[in-house]
Amino acid sequence: MFVPLFLTFMSPLIFGVVWLAQLYKLELAWQKTQIVLDNAAIHLGRNDCEMVRALEKDRRRLWTLHQNYHRSLACSLIPATAPACSKLAEALRVLIRVKNVESFKQAQLSWQNGTRMALKEIQGEVSSARLVRVETPALTQTRCHSCAESLGWQLTSLPQTRSQLVEGSNTQISTSVSILREENGKWNYRLWAE
Repeated sequence: MFVPLFLTFMSPLIFGVVWLAQLYKLELAWQKTQIVLDNAAIHLGRNDCEMVRALEKDRRRLWTLHQNYHRSLACSLIPATAPACSKLAEALRVLIRVKNVESFKQAQLSWQNGTRMALKEIQGEVSSARLVRVETPALTQTRCHSCAESLGWQLTSLPQTRSQLVEGSNTQISTSVSILREENGKWNYRLWAE
């Protein structure tokens, strides 16, 4: 009789702890994604309307998934506790934002510095010792030269430059921008964050 009683009280507690841990992890990832999108739009999409539109589309899609995730978590609990758990989730998100302001500022600075290095690389102003160059297979969209209509996708190998920030101990702290240059000399940007 003791075991069923113990499980009755402990199961919700264990579930709650796991739920909060998952929520915390997801919220951190969400906020980091916002930093990447914000800085990408500012630094790389300033003169590229198509890039900005793509970033905003991704932002809206991520926000929808984000909201649906939290709503499904709350509804998966006992219905009577769902409103309280929703409020708890919102309070936790606020707490995460407050606690991680400094770390997010550092992440934002790292992204900006990495982007600045990449832009200087385009202009030939950065020492090659701080950059990693590789040939990478990539799908590029081919277009008609006269009407600009899409002709499909083609697998090509493009020169890629990875801009890295390195501390004094030579430990990499941010891999921020991958620059792809097509044969016609036009620069494209592939964005990621680690």
